[in-house]
Amino acid sequence: MVAYLILAHTDPTQLYRLVTSLGENCLIFIHLDSKTPLSKFTAYDYKRNVHFIENRVAVSWAGFNMVVATLNLIQAALQKSIEYSHLVLLSGLDYPIKPVRKIQDHLKAHPEKEFIKFINVNDSPENYLKIFRRLSFKNPFLPQTKNNVLEQGLCYVDKGIRRILGYLLMFYRKKPMPGITPCFGSQWWAITPACAQYILDFVGSRPDFVSYFKTTFGPDEYFFHTIIGNSPFLKNADGFQVYEGRGTYKMANLHIIHPSLAKTYTLTDFKEIQASTKFFVRKVSTNESSELIDKINKELLT
Repeated sequence: MVAYLILAHTDPTQLYRLVTSLGENCLIFIHLDSKTPLSKFTAYDYKRNVHFIENRVAVSWAGFNMVVATLNLIQAALQKSIEYSHLVLLSGLDYPIKPVRKIQDHLKAHPEKEFIKFINVNDSPENYLKIFRRLSFKNPFLPQTKNNVLEQGLCYVDKGIRRILGYLLMFYRKKPMPGITPCFGSQWWAITPACAQYILDFVGSRPDFVSYFKTTFGPDEYFFHTIIGNSPFLKNADGFQVYEGRGTYKMANLHIIHPSLAKTYTLTDFKEIQASTKFFVRKVSTNESSELIDKINKELLT
């Protein structure tokens, strides 16, 4: 069985279509950004294999809470004590482009493989190493609730403080972590339960490691990769790649991702998707991609 871990914050209709496409022969765990009302999403008729996890955090773009949300999903999945083949991390704006059975068969055919690739950040001193070592304050200091005028005001103050800190410390660079090779790759991966448990154990035993990443820009593209890249699970991972310039899409594992990272795929992109050897497309939306998803369902998923 496969456990799908989904990070969602918008587009409840698209999320429901994604979950429905994954079928019932799996377990699905969804982290919904705590800033988003749950009622908008749970109004849909989800099957019993779908679980909206209770341990929710407010996720900020490029902030550490993206890592926290992912860790919460891993923990929720492993608490079920089910023998998964893999834990597959998805966004709520993803969609399968191969039949789910083929995805599951591919994962089951590689029971010890970690579908995650990365580069050594030290191989990119002008780009990813520079980003990795500078201080970033994308994660809010205060809870992001806006229930009244006071709380809204505090959120603006929080954002202002973080901006000022970033400006004052813009030339500061964090020292390297002793004995750790920093790694960078795509946020979206598929790992074995043993590797997932190792990550939770590592996080619990290394508060210094966690603290280092709390002030890293886009830590979700470094955190898990660095743990695996410095672990016994490296030998079963796609592992270190040759650095060929910037581009997170180059590190994609199971996804087809546009080089811009921002493009929403539409019906005009169907031939590209059809020709891809990947298993998921990122990203799609209800407003722009409904016709594309209909065509994927009809021609690629049956």
